[in-house]
Amino acid sequence: MPQEKLEIKNIKLNNKKIPMEFEISEGRDGEVAYVGKVLSTWNKKTPQGTEYVIWNIGSEDGINFNACNGSYVYSLERAVEVYNNRQY
Repeated sequence: MPQEKLEIKNIKLNNKKIPMEFEISEGRDGEVAYVGKVLSTWNKKTPQGTEYVIWNIGSEDGINFNACNGSYVYSLERAVEVYNNRQY
C-alpha cells in the first residue's frame, strides 16, 4: 500500500544541498517520523556536466532532513526518471 504524501512546502537538508523536488510521508513503525525522497543538484561540475543526486530522506521534525542512499546521475532527464521510480 503506497504511503500518503504530505503537503510540506519547504524542507532543509542537513547536508546543505538545496532540494529541487521532494516527496514526504509519515514514517511507519520503526522509522523516523517523516520519510521521503529528494532530487537535488550535487553542485559538482564534471566533464559529463552537472551531477544530480536522488536521496532517501528522513526527519523527526518534518523540517530538517538527513539524506542517505544516493543515486548520482549526469542529466536532469535521467535524474527525474530515477526520482520518479525511487521508492522510500
